[in-house]
This record gives sequence, structure tokens and C-alpha cells, in this order.
Amino acid sequence: MNEHLIYTQSQKWKIFIEMAAVFAVFMMLNVFNFFSQMASSVLLVLVFLFGIRYGLLYGVTAVIAGISSTVGMEWLNGSDIVLLLYDGPLLKSVSLMVVIGVTSGLFRSSLNERYQDLLFEKNEIDSERNDILTTLTLFKTANEQLKRKVLESENNLATVYSMTKMLKKDQSERVLDEAVGIIRDHYGAEVFGLYHVDSSHRVLRLKIQMTSEGRSMSQSVFYENFPEMFQRVIQEKSIFFKELDGTDSDHPLISAPIIIDQEVRYVLLIQNVDFYRLSTDGVEILKWILLFISDPLAQTLKREKESITTVLVPGTGFYTPEYFREIVEIQKERKKQLSQSFALFSLTLSMKHRQREKIAFLDEFFKKELREIDVIGFDEGKGMFHFLLPGTDPVHARKIEDRIRTSLKSKVKSIE
Repeated sequence: MNEHLIYTQSQKWKIFIEMAAVFAVFMMLNVFNFFSQMASSVLLVLVFLFGIRYGLLYGVTAVIAGISSTVGMEWLNGSDIVLLLYDGPLLKSVSLMVVIGVTSGLFRSSLNERYQDLLFEKNEIDSERNDILTTLTLFKTANEQLKRKVLESENNLATVYSMTKMLKKDQSERVLDEAVGIIRDHYGAEVFGLYHVDSSHRVLRLKIQMTSEGRSMSQSVFYENFPEMFQRVIQEKSIFFKELDGTDSDHPLISAPIIIDQEVRYVLLIQNVDFYRLSTDGVEILKWILLFISDPLAQTLKREKESITTVLVPGTGFYTPEYFREIVEIQKERKKQLSQSFALFSLTLSMKHRQREKIAFLDEFFKKELREIDVIGFDEGKGMFHFLLPGTDPVHARKIEDRIRTSLKSKVKSIE
């Protein structure tokens, strides 16, 4: 804002009105002989005041007005105007008036010019100061944003570190447990399940689920029911979104692959998640989370594959009782934390004769009768097979056991 140091009158017509009014009052007072012999001195003072107040232009104008007032007063007094040109004292007074008017006007004009220069410099300084303040404000804003970005980066690094630390487990089942927590905490999914992809690539079997009250995930998902989802997720290895048209309420909202060694080994199916997680940024977050999960999971599965012989009964494809108990403990923890059910049952078979042929037969038989995610332990000393069915309600275990017993009766003798 420009602040003038003194009062200035920028409207010229007001100045001329002011000047005309002053000289008109002077002439009226002079008519009544108010100033007596001091009229010429008063005129000089008026010319000086207008010149020093408004500058050269108005000083000259005041001189003209003063001369006109002098001539007018002489004319009113009956003097010969032509003879005034030869009146020495009057000419001296007029000359002095001109000198005073011009001198005071020039002085005032020079002051005005100096004032304008100073005012211009002040405005330039104010403008530069405002520019500096604007720059400082922008700098502070940018600095705050940078600090926020740094903090977000540090938080992201802390998140990545915590995720990496969580996923460092010796068993793939433990890695999957931690993966469920990461998907829940860092992506915000509320109802979802991790599914194992069957070797036929036409069936998904539930491994772990995160549910809420009154909501649950399907134990199995078949290609025939969702062919488009299977095509997009398993074959094209990309994230698939359900069309939000209100139809097919059983269809998962989001389907995403977990890729192990260039192959989709697990599929994440999400039924319920915050709407904003469906945005582009939300999808990117989900992609990165799945990448963080897939890498340590792949390494763990690789180690398990390399050391598989240490947890299998020699010469069989069945797990040792010790390892089987470890898997059962994991299922119990899932039952306690995630309310995920599982079923257990056992079969005792006579393995005294032709044990090798029977075990080879049973290995193939159980692979056909059970799911790929089901776990079988074998107590070689007792001839007892232990079966773990993840995600299966215990009430159905008896039916499965009876089906297996019935199928085996005609093929293997001495079933207890």
C-alpha cells in the first residue's frame, strides 16, 4: 500500500475552484478597503502560498490571478488601464509577484519530483519486500511439505522394515499367517481369504480367511462359477475387479494373484474393503503388498522344498508325526485368532505285509480323494494315518472319514 507522507490534492478542478474562491474573497474584501495599503502584500502572500503549495503551474496561474485582481481593482478605482503600463511601483509589484510565483512554484515542483522519486523507491522496496515475503511463504510451505514427505518416507521405510521382519519365518504357513495381518493392517481389507491354486488351475481352495461377524469366505471357488476371474487372475496374472452393478453378490470384490516363480500359487479374494482402496493409488498399494509377500514366501517354499525329505517319512509322501503336530498347532492358532475351523481324524491300517506297495498305493489314493491343501501324517510304528483338513467344519470330518473307509475297504484289508 502506498502511504503519502503529506496531503496531496490530485483533482485539478478543485484546485482551480479553490484558487478562484480565494481571489474572489480577496477582491470583495479589497472593495471594502479591508486591506488598506496592504493589498499588494496580501497578493504576494497568496501567490507564494499557491506556488509553494501546488507547484509551478499553479504558481503561474496564481500570478495571472493576482495581476488580474490588481488590474481589476485599479479599474474599479477609476484608473486608466493603459497608464498602468507606465506605473513604476505597480510594475515592480507585478514583477515581484511573477518572481515569487515562479520561484515558489519551481521550488515546489522540485520537491514534488524528489518526493515522487522517493515514493517510487519506497514502492519498489515495498514490492521487493512483498516478493520476498511471498517467496519465504512459498519456501516455508515447500519446507513443510518436504518434512511431511520425509516423515511419510520414514514411515514407509518403517512399514517396509516391519513387513519384511514379519515375513521372515521358517514355515510357509507362518508366512501366510503374517501375510493375512499385513493385508488387513496395511491395505484395510476386512473380509478376505488366501486361496491355494489347485494344480488343475480350475479350483481355489481356502487356506486362511479373515472374516467379520456374519460374513465368511467360500471353502472352494470353481472355474465354472467365475471363468472371467480365473482368466484374468490365473492366466493373465493381473488384478480383477468385480463390476459394481449390484448383480452376482457372491463374486469377490477384488481378486489378486500371488506369484511364486512366475506361477500363480495363491489368490487373494477380497469381499469387503473401504471404497477408496479401489482407487488407482489403492491398487498400487495392493500390488506392492503382494510383491512384498510373494518374495519371502517364495524363499520359504524353496527352503521347504529343499529340506522336504527331513519332514517326510522315508520312502513315503506322508509327513512325520512331529511335523504333522507342528502344522496342527498352526491350525489351532488360526482357530483361536481367526476363528477358522479345521478337522482332524485318523485311520489305522495293517502295514505288516507288502508295506512298500501299500504305501505307494495309499499315496496315490489319498491324493485323489483329498484336496491338495489337506495334510497327512503317518506314524510308521503304529500304522496310523492322521488327516488334517484346513477350513473344514469338524461336523463334516466324520462323513469324509466314512467315505475314505468305504472306498478303501475293497482295496486294502485290515482297516480298523
